[in-house]
Amino acid sequence: MNVPDANSVTAISLAAIFLIWPAMEDLKFQSFALRPVLILGTVCLGLRLLAAAAGWTAMPDPVLMLTGPVPGLLMMLLGRQSQGKVGLGDGLALAVMGLLTGLSEAVVILLIALTLCSLTGLILILGRRAHRGTALPFLPYLEAGCLIELVSCLYQGQR
Repeated sequence: MNVPDANSVTAISLAAIFLIWPAMEDLKFQSFALRPVLILGTVCLGLRLLAAAAGWTAMPDPVLMLTGPVPGLLMMLLGRQSQGKVGLGDGLALAVMGLLTGLSEAVVILLIALTLCSLTGLILILGRRAHRGTALPFLPYLEAGCLIELVSCLYQGQR
């Protein structure tokens, strides 16, 4: 029986916890305050490093941690190029999540979130509840992507 990687489980769990509040704000108001996201992300990163210092998990690889925010930074750049169609806050939350999880987990979670968001948009368009220009809040899908990846990581440890 394989045991799930404690670093991955810890990182994804903290990312999921980190995203709860901004995802609810994004869903309710289609925006969220950036300062609390940065503060909450810093607290979660501190908890991850504290868990490593206490010996509960291994110390995260600095290279993976520093490359983790790249998808979020690219999303922020895309937001600037698209005149705000992709929110700055979405990119910032993804960058902080990537700092917690590392690059490979951040990319997997982002792909899951994009797939879920695309499917939702397609269903809404086909059901004539939305049109092509309808904006969907992205962070709830990022939260769902985190939870799906966490369950997947835990399930792989059960086999």
